[in-house]
Amino acid sequence: MDIRKAKVLVIQLMDKHLSNGKFDWGFAFNNAKRTFGQCAYGRKYGRPYHMIMLSKPMVVLNSEEQVRETILHEIAHALDVEKRGYSSHDYKWNAIARSIGCTGERCYDSNLVEQPKSKYS
Repeated sequence: MDIRKAKVLVIQLMDKHLSNGKFDWGFAFNNAKRTFGQCAYGRKYGRPYHMIMLSKPMVVLNSEEQVRETILHEIAHALDVEKRGYSSHDYKWNAIARSIGCTGERCYDSNLVEQPKSKYS
């Protein structure tokens, strides 16, 4: 998927699902090679930190459907953090994930998701 389209999709989905939340969630790409998405929260440099991140290398290699699923997965974690103060892949997170259109799968299937080639073998 194109990076620019992915960023637009993230912003649209975050506006739809997180706009009325109690935290100000940010978004950034990272260069992770094995983690497709991440929902980070807590404190950083003494201030509240709430961020959804996507792997730029993995976005480029995968379809819009896989990217959308990953974004919704991370948004479900963000919604879970807003409700409970933490998030895990338990039944409560799963219910939130399914309510916003995510499959509720804990991790991506490495047979379905393209990963960047490893630097070392």
